[in-house]
Formats: sequence, structure tokens, C-alpha cells
Amino acid sequence: VAKAQELSATDPDAKTRRSEFAFELAEAHLAAKQFKEAVPVFEGLWNDAAALPLRRDELLQRLATALGAAGRLDDSDARCTEFLKTFDQSPLTPAVLYRQAENSYARAVAAQAGPKPAAWQEKPDVKHFTSAALHYKDVAQKF
Repeated sequence: VAKAQELSATDPDAKTRRSEFAFELAEAHLAAKQFKEAVPVFEGLWNDAAALPLRRDELLQRLATALGAAGRLDDSDARCTEFLKTFDQSPLTPAVLYRQAENSYARAVAAQAGPKPAAWQEKPDVKHFTSAALHYKDVAQKF
């Protein structure tokens, strides 16, 4: 790390290369289904505004995906919302909308698997699945 910092002081492209390496590492974590390990790498890159300036939309989309896959659904939804406000014309918009639908579906499955209130014995609560279905429908209609 010290050697890398020393080189970055003399090599103007070193910081960019280091960011690219970190991005590829996080991608490898995603491919290996190591979502929790990918999150801090993507978050570190996202929080460094100078890191990968031409790939900011891709970085935020991957962060939202990693968060959702790691089970941090609220954080993932927040990043999806941030993406849609910041990069509304990005070609990655369908992937982000799909991630929101996946997050809604994960909530529905978790609600179904959890303890059931007495009221569910008579009438199942479908609000979570309805929300997920609406998100999927939105993606299908737009793209």
C-alpha cells in the first residue's frame, strides 16, 4: 500500500489504475457470490468522487446490486433511487429498476417466511408481492 501511494504521487495514471483494479476486484466478488465483500469496495470507490469519473453510473449500479444481493435491501433501494435521480438517461437504468423489483420480491419472500400474524390465517397479506409485481411490470413496460 505504501509503495502504491508513493507511485501515485509520481504517476498521474496510478490512481486511475488502482481504482480500476479495485473495481475489478469487487466485480470478482460479485461473480463469486461474495456480496458482502464486494460492498465495501464499491462503496469506497463511490465515495471517492475522483475514482472512475467516466464510470460513475456503472459504479452506482453495481453498488446497488451488491447491497441488494447482500440483503441490505433498504440501502440498495436508497442507491437505486439515487441512481435514477442522477443518471436517469443511463443505459443501466433497466438493471437498476430490475434491482428495485428484486428487492421488493425479497421483502415479500421474507415476510411470507417470517412469523404470521393471526389475521393472515383468514386472509393472506399480499401487499409485498403486489409491490414486487408492480416493480416488475414497470420494468417490462418501459424496456
